[in-house]
Amino acid sequence: MVDPNTRQQMGESDDIINYLYNEYGDGNVPLLLKLGPLTAISNILTLLPRINRGIMCPKSNLPKKPVDLWANKASPCCKLAHKVFVELQILHIYLSVTGTALKGNN
Repeated sequence: MVDPNTRQQMGESDDIINYLYNEYGDGNVPLLLKLGPLTAISNILTLLPRINRGIMCPKSNLPKKPVDLWANKASPCCKLAHKVFVELQILHIYLSVTGTALKGNN
């Protein structure tokens, strides 16, 4: 990661998370993101059901214009939907919103 605003550069995810919360957040890193190796292991376990996905690109019908994907990054369902966009190489605009904002767009 390179932050052009502060000229900070780093590569380790724990360092990036701490930096982002300290520089742009309130400085309080959520407990689930402070667990170091345990956080990494839990993330790997969530990938196991999709282990063979994305190796081959299936044929897809590409849209003429990008599709807007309004999604909450914390939602496992939204993550799966986004993975399908990526796997099918569908041009899209990812609009990250909070869960309450998603409810208002129904």
